[in-house]
Amino acid sequence: MSSLEQMYQQVILDHSRERRGSGTVDNIQASSHQVNPTCGDEVTLGLSLSDENKIAELSWDGSGCSISQAS
Repeated sequence: MSSLEQMYQQVILDHSRERRGSGTVDNIQASSHQVNPTCGDEVTLGLSLSDENKIAELSWDGSGCSISQAS
């Protein structure tokens, strides 16, 4: 494995363990739950809008392989 491939593998594993942005939004105004039927990965995306109709909060939760959780 090349050093570049090793670096990407480490980055993917790090992002998979440290799930940045994962969590729940207290006052979710919209959400979408998606499932990849091929591999079983699942993700739910939720957001809340500000009074100006801009995204105020965004979060996600999911389960699946390291690549899907890192992305």
